[in-house]
Amino acid sequence: MKDIEIKKYIKQVQDDSDKRMTRYMSALTENFDDKIQVVAEMVAHNTEKIDTLTDQVVQNTESINSIQGNIAIIQSDIGSIKTDLKKKVDYGEFVSLDRRIVLLEPKSKK
Repeated sequence: MKDIEIKKYIKQVQDDSDKRMTRYMSALTENFDDKIQVVAEMVAHNTEKIDTLTDQVVQNTESINSIQGNIAIIQSDIGSIKTDLKKKVDYGEFVSLDRRIVLLEPKSKK
């Protein structure tokens, strides 16, 4: 009879241990699931931020390309203006030539 009682006791202890272990594992699983959920939410939030930043980079790249085109046009215009200015007479030189003409005109009429 003692063997049967010992076996019953061992079975009872083992069943209690199994129940405690199951409860403990469930608690661990729930805790782990909660932490995984937090990480998943953080990843989703970071993905949204990355998408937003990617859109901003695309917009900035388009703006930079547009500005580069405008700068090329401005450089071309400045080159044309420089060329045109080289062909024009300085105001001081113009005044000097005007004085010389005023002085030479009476002499040429004689």
